Amino acid sequence: MGLSWKEISVDFRHIEEDSILEAWKWIIPEESKLVLVSSIGDMFIETASKEIHWLQVDSGKLEKIAKNMDEFYPLLYDQNVSREWFMFELVQKIKDSGLILEPGMLYSYKKLPILGGEYSPCNFDLCDIEVHFDIFGQIHRQIKDLPDGTKINSIRF
Repeated sequence: MGLSWKEISVDFRHIEEDSILEAWKWIIPEESKLVLVSSIGDMFIETASKEIHWLQVDSGKLEKIAKNMDEFYPLLYDQNVSREWFMFELVQKIKDSGLILEPGMLYSYKKLPILGGEYSPCNFDLCDIEVHFDIFGQIHRQIKDLPDGTKINSIRF
């Protein structure tokens, strides 16, 4: 059974966009706007120059994926591309484990993969959209310059 659009993305229109982007301003270009939020907790933004970027919360990386919205929309329907962006198999496993999306929530890591968390249903819980982006934006800002393999003893909020 395939997943519906409502199961791989979340509605964020009820939220002030700045509250979602604020903790990521260190990596997101100025005057960017939110285009899409995946149910797995990533975001897609449009920059002032109209480029589309994918913010991957698991790794804290921002990747340019399209020159503009016209190039972006067809990619959403490309199974190979969208499978990577939306992690269909993982979302299905999370859903099958009994965790069902609620309005204003998304699937959020209990422990980020970059900090040793796994891509398995047991490492996910429901989380408020704003809280998810705020917490993980702060974490990634603090660890962004550390060499790979650095032992992290604490993170401050």
